[in-house]
Amino acid sequence: MHVGVAGCRPNISIETKAKNGPYDKLDVLKKKRPQGPFVDGQKEIKTSLDYEKCIEIAQNSRLETSDDAGLYLCEYIYYSSLRKSLEMKATCVFVHGTAQILL
Repeated sequence: MHVGVAGCRPNISIETKAKNGPYDKLDVLKKKRPQGPFVDGQKEIKTSLDYEKCIEIAQNSRLETSDDAGLYLCEYIYYSSLRKSLEMKATCVFVHGTAQILL
């Protein structure tokens, strides 16, 4: 399970998938990913987590789904973990919180 903060979102988001790049945005050190904007693998990977069931069980109106993990660090981490989870037949999920709720 990965957790990130997406300050511009009003709710907590369960990310349903991750896209394979392009990871070409500059990081805080003004550098790009040295291996290029894409990794070897599928165009996108979806989580095997039953996220709709999670939302139903939580009964929380601030919990929603998202299909956009941000296309840089969060998306890259999630995509890499989903690739590994497929190999291991495991479940992986990324949840984005918001500073409004977390504070």
